[in-house]
Amino acid sequence: ELTALFRDFYSRSFHAADQRFAQHTEHLTADAVSRAARIDALIAEWSRGRFFAPETGRLRQLQDLEFVDAVAGRSWTLRDAGGQAARLADDALASVTLGPSGQRVSSAVRVDEAVARRARLIQEAEVLRGLEYRTQAQERQLKVLDRDIRDYSEALGEAAGLRYAETLPGGLAGVRVDRGSGAADLLHIGPDPDRVVTVIECKGGTSELGSRLARQGGRDVRAEQTTPEYLRSLAEHLVAHGQAEQGNAILEALDRGPPHIQVVVVRQPFTDDNRLDTPRVTDFPVTRRGL
Repeated sequence: ELTALFRDFYSRSFHAADQRFAQHTEHLTADAVSRAARIDALIAEWSRGRFFAPETGRLRQLQDLEFVDAVAGRSWTLRDAGGQAARLADDALASVTLGPSGQRVSSAVRVDEAVARRARLIQEAEVLRGLEYRTQAQERQLKVLDRDIRDYSEALGEAAGLRYAETLPGGLAGVRVDRGSGAADLLHIGPDPDRVVTVIECKGGTSELGSRLARQGGRDVRAEQTTPEYLRSLAEHLVAHGQAEQGNAILEALDRGPPHIQVVVVRQPFTDDNRLDTPRVTDFPVTRRGL
């Protein structure tokens, strides 16, 4: 009975919303159909009790989920073929995406320019943070500065990841880049016959590993970035959202097991005066299939 009421409530709500939307368009969009399908799928899962904790009988909360921790292995400083520290070249290019949500624009910027702009933004942000009182306009400005600092840090992290990818078999020719939401930062597919898949998670500065909802042993978990459960959930998301090449490559490599898939975090650190330090690479061994 509760499921029927829930379905009726959402059906009426979305029907009303879609009718209002239809007044301004000739037909309902595919998004409305997709949204209704997702609601039906969620209702079906809800009716089977997936969202309830059997121990308490209450709705599951995010903090109730078991957390699958990442396990780091070896860590090293990125070096070139001659064994020298491989810092990013000043004239290398970094892809920087700036702007508010829905209006973001990407452009290629020289690494030295990106570093200089990031340093200036940090100085401006520190001035605002040092004020005893800030106006609403200054608070908004500080949020924009923090967003742009993060964007430049991420762009330099990606540039470091690409620098690492150059050292892998096949070099940059094997790299797949997707800067959309819910994608691996960089995916490197090695040449045949081994076709080793390397997932490269790029980090700028001290940014932490993320996490996502995943499945482990038939139950919902929150899996940290780099774990096999995270990778499988990510791959299934990619396949479902039109990125079958990347998603299937990860799934096939997970099913084949090591040494056909490897995961690394490439971090671009900064010195105390906001200059580039040498990138560091940390390996996260894949020891299970993530099922």
